[in-house]
Amino acid sequence: MKNYGFHSICIVIFVGLILLSFSSAVVAKRYSDETASLPIGLPSKASTKLKIFLFIGQSQISGRGRLMEKDRALNINKNAFVFGNDYQWKIAKEPTDSAYNQVDRISRDNDAGVSPAVTFTKEMNRLRPDWLIGVVHCSKGGTLIKRWQRDLKRNSLYGSCVNRAREAAKEGEIIGVIFQQGESDAIRPKGNRPFSPDTWGILFKKMITDLRHDLGISQLPVVYTQMGKNKSDRFVNWTKLQAQQANANVDNSIMVKTDDLPLKDYVHYTADGYRTLGARYAKAYIELTEKK
Repeated sequence: MKNYGFHSICIVIFVGLILLSFSSAVVAKRYSDETASLPIGLPSKASTKLKIFLFIGQSQISGRGRLMEKDRALNINKNAFVFGNDYQWKIAKEPTDSAYNQVDRISRDNDAGVSPAVTFTKEMNRLRPDWLIGVVHCSKGGTLIKRWQRDLKRNSLYGSCVNRAREAAKEGEIIGVIFQQGESDAIRPKGNRPFSPDTWGILFKKMITDLRHDLGISQLPVVYTQMGKNKSDRFVNWTKLQAQQANANVDNSIMVKTDDLPLKDYVHYTADGYRTLGARYAKAYIELTEKK
C-alpha cells in the first residue's frame, strides 16, 4: 500500500473542502434563481387581504441557514407570500431575503439562506387558517442598532423599511413586527463604529416608537429575540446585550429566547434552528395578541 504523506492528505482535504463550498454555492444560486422565477403578483383571493409581518434586523432575520436540495418542501409555503427585495409579491420560498433584482441596495444581503420566515408563515397558517400571511423583509447582516434609527431617506435602513412596508400594505394590513438584532453591538468595540451595548434598550424602544408613528399603527405588536449563545471571544458585551433585551421597556411586545437553538458557526443558527425559531415567533405572536 502506498504511504501518502501528510502534505498529500492535506491537499486531498483542501480540495474536498473547495468542492463542498462550490456545491453549496451552486445550490444557493439555484435556490435564488428559482425564487426569482416564481410567479410574480398575488392571486385575486389574496389581493388587499394579506396579514403582513415586517421581519427586521440583521443576519439572523435575513437567514444564514444552509440551502439543501433535500429540504425543498421545508423551504416553501405556497399558501403564503413574500414582498421581495424587488418590490414584487411572490410565493414564500427561501431564501426569502433574496437579493435578486434588489431595489433598495442599502439592505442587499448576498449571503441570505434559510431564515425563520417560511416556517413562521406555515405555523401562522396552522394557528390562523383563515388568514393569508405576507412577509416583508427589512434586514441587513452586520448592522448596529444605531443604523436602524429613524431616517426616512430611502438610502437608510429605516427609511427603506418604512417605504417597502407602505408599498406592501397596499395589499393588506400590517399586523406585526418580528425583530432580531444585537449581535453586532456585542462585538468588542473598534474604530469609530457606534456600538451601543449600554443603550441598546433605549434605542430599540425609540426605533419601535418611531416605526409605529410613521406607519400610523400606535400599538403594532412586536415579537423580538433575546440572543442565545455564541462560540467566539469577540462578543465581549454579549451578556450585557442579553440583559438589555431582557429589560427592554417596549409596550405590546414579547421576547423570544434562543439559547437552545443549534449553531452552524460562531453565531448563526443551523437551518433547522431557523425553522424552530420561525415557529416560535408565530406562537409568541399569538400569545401576545391573545392577551388583549
